[in-house]
Amino acid sequence: MTTKDLKQTILDHFYKTMNKQGVSAIRMRDLAKSSRCAVGTIYNIFETFDDIHYHLNLRTFKRLYNRLMTTLKDGVEAKTTLEEILPKIGWEYIAFAKDETHCWKALFEQAPPKEQPAWYRKEVNRHFQLAEEFIQINFQITEEKANRLISYFWFAIHGVSSIVLNRTATNHSDEFVQGYVQHCLRGIYQLI
Repeated sequence: MTTKDLKQTILDHFYKTMNKQGVSAIRMRDLAKSSRCAVGTIYNIFETFDDIHYHLNLRTFKRLYNRLMTTLKDGVEAKTTLEEILPKIGWEYIAFAKDETHCWKALFEQAPPKEQPAWYRKEVNRHFQLAEEFIQINFQITEEKANRLISYFWFAIHGVSSIVLNRTATNHSDEFVQGYVQHCLRGIYQLI
């Protein structure tokens, strides 16, 4: 098995464990055994556990990004307005957070405390840039508006998802969440 294949195998095993039980359930010895390699081999491929965590987080981020972009592209294909598409994307984000709670929390709430590696930041920024360009082209808005739209939307929907997953609000009903999402979007619509 090549180093590239082994790296992929290790990440696949780590991701499965994280998705089912959370990042805190990851044990190097167990994953080395399931990957059919030694713990030392894992550390020859990855510098630290934080390095592994960032690789896993990037995988989660890309899964979330692809799910949201599919919703956006479907809306464009159906000739739907951005005001009609944004709530669908918001609900898709919340659904992802509910479906893959452990991965979502590892990405947003349990990320390593050290500064994000440059390769990780570059890849995340590249995806945001692609989304901004897609919105600029398909909805004829400026780069500045697309950037603000994505930033504000991301933070608002992320906040809603955090409230829903961590049950930090007194009301968790779908009606409450829907009202909150609509409230957040009203301010964002002014950017369009």
